[in-house]
Amino acid sequence: MVKGAAWMTLLMITNRVIGLISTIILARLLLPDDFGIVVMCSSVVGGLAIFTAFGFDIALIQKQDATRSHYDTAWTFKVLLGILVATCIALAAYPTSLFYREPRVILPMIVLGLAFLLQSFENIRVVDFRKNLEFDKEAILRVSQKVVGFCTAIPLAYYLRSYWALIIGSFVFSLTNVILSYVLRPYKPRFTFSEKKSIFGFSSWLLLTNLLSYTRDTLSDFVIGRTAGAKSLGLLSVARELSSAPSMMMIASVNRAVYPGYAKMADRRQELKETYSRVISTIALIALPMGVGIASVSDQLVFVVLGEGWRDAGPVMKILALYGVLSALNSNIAYVFNAVGKPKLTTYMGFYQTGLMLPIMLILAWKFGILGAAWAFLITSSLTLPFVMGAARKLLQINLVQYVSFLLRPLGSSLLMYASVIMLENVFTGRISEFQLLALSVSLGVAVYLSSLLLFVLAFGSKTSTERVIYEQYVRPKLPRLGAHR
Repeated sequence: MVKGAAWMTLLMITNRVIGLISTIILARLLLPDDFGIVVMCSSVVGGLAIFTAFGFDIALIQKQDATRSHYDTAWTFKVLLGILVATCIALAAYPTSLFYREPRVILPMIVLGLAFLLQSFENIRVVDFRKNLEFDKEAILRVSQKVVGFCTAIPLAYYLRSYWALIIGSFVFSLTNVILSYVLRPYKPRFTFSEKKSIFGFSSWLLLTNLLSYTRDTLSDFVIGRTAGAKSLGLLSVARELSSAPSMMMIASVNRAVYPGYAKMADRRQELKETYSRVISTIALIALPMGVGIASVSDQLVFVVLGEGWRDAGPVMKILALYGVLSALNSNIAYVFNAVGKPKLTTYMGFYQTGLMLPIMLILAWKFGILGAAWAFLITSSLTLPFVMGAARKLLQINLVQYVSFLLRPLGSSLLMYASVIMLENVFTGRISEFQLLALSVSLGVAVYLSSLLLFVLAFGSKTSTERVIYEQYVRPKLPRLGAHR
């Protein structure tokens, strides 16, 4: 399972890189205002779409003996809910324009509603890619979508110089997904309601969880869009994409890959505990240096990658990069809850996070704008981590000392990296170009992180720690060869 997760992660990184490159190029071609218009539309579309988010795929993966009737029932409800929600999106277009005081959102929302309707016809059997650990097919489907979307949106943005490039790109993305889902997994679904009780018994909890997640993630969009306008909303959206999304999306690929394995060992708690421990250690190794590294170079990164017009996103990115680290660490426990058949625990965690987020976001975002919104995300994630540790202790008997031990070595190495980069910036700022400073900072950061991590592993790492296993299997065997070539 771990090998499959690593392979899946590598391919999903490719997927994420395409998305980031697309965002960077589009940010160069378009204005923050264009991104803001799309986020205004997406915030409402996502809110209505959440009522289709019953998590039928999660239910089918968790149910190891699912029959054709289960799959067809799930597909039937997806299509019917898609028709209902697409209609609601079209009806909501004009009221949305009144709320944001932005008439440009009406027609794009209608197009996004059509894209959502199209997406609901996706082949339900693609769930088998994850359920049967067929990560190659899952990766082909997701990467192909990104490639087609990229090849559509970039030329349109260059030609139109308008938010319509993003809207049309979303529609083409949905069309590609539906077509490829049936090409990669031939299947003829049938309309049926025969297993509705079985499907909804598990999925109703996931709907509530997804609704809570949507509230947390998009509350800032409504507050900033209403009070500060499309430009500020665009700045916040792209800052989130470039700061927290890299670590979160890489970790999302790990979560998608390990969940089927969790489900298979749900009755073997000691094995599940050991696997979860390795996964959290892996997440820490990836997310901590990435988030802390982005925070250390956020100002240079914004100027070099996006340009002068996006300068105000730099301080926001610094905060959101740290939020991405905490979100990555918090995310995996929900897959354990679902795997052992307790999705209500995920919902309880959602209530806890949303209860924290609502007052913090409303106060900080309303008063301090996009910087306040960024702080609200970070504070909420920080206060969620103790909840996750407590859940891991109760469900898997992982105590506080064990959990902290997963984080210490990558955290220590990341802090040394941050300090080194900041000192470098203090010395060279104003003496060399920002591009040169960014290149030097990244090079130094990578070198400091890897070397300090290696020293920590050799000095303090147990033989079973994830870092030590990686060192023994992949690094140490190459050391004699490196010496032989000198």
